Amino acid sequence: MTLINKIIMAVICFTLIIPLGTHAAVYSDIDENPNAAQIKILTDFGIFEPDADGKFNPDSVLTRAEFCQVLVKLLGLTVDQKAKMDSVFGDLPPGHWDTNNVMTLYNSGFIAGINGNFMPDDPILFIDAVTTFMKTAGYGFLAEANGGYPAGYKMAANNARLLSGVGSISDNEPVT
Repeated sequence: MTLINKIIMAVICFTLIIPLGTHAAVYSDIDENPNAAQIKILTDFGIFEPDADGKFNPDSVLTRAEFCQVLVKLLGLTVDQKAKMDSVFGDLPPGHWDTNNVMTLYNSGFIAGINGNFMPDDPILFIDAVTTFMKTAGYGFLAEANGGYPAGYKMAANNARLLSGVGSISDNEPVT
């Protein structure tokens, strides 16, 4: 089972207690995608949304800001509406479209920046996605005790079997 399938299955199990929304989008670009059924289910739950052209863009690289938007929805976090005024990142101005989601995750201890910046429009790297998932699953303490970022988080993810079946993915590979 791939990492994306494991994450999707965990989200589906977690969100079954939430009634389905009205996000019955039909994407014109996922028919041949092996994860089409999971994408449609997560769209029904309001996790994913089509772009302006009604597409999902399954092969496009996910930005750090987009990752935060999806993660806030997956976790069902209440977005801090004051966060736009309280960004701690030099490159995340109050007017950025995703400041609230980024700061909600930051204030929850799930994400961090680099040298005072968040780089919201840069691709989310595999190791950063793994690190964030491990923090949200409560494994951050274990990862930190085993060396922290990045090796400790990857070790914790391997021990939790989150990465079994994922194959060989470079830590610095962008997530699609």
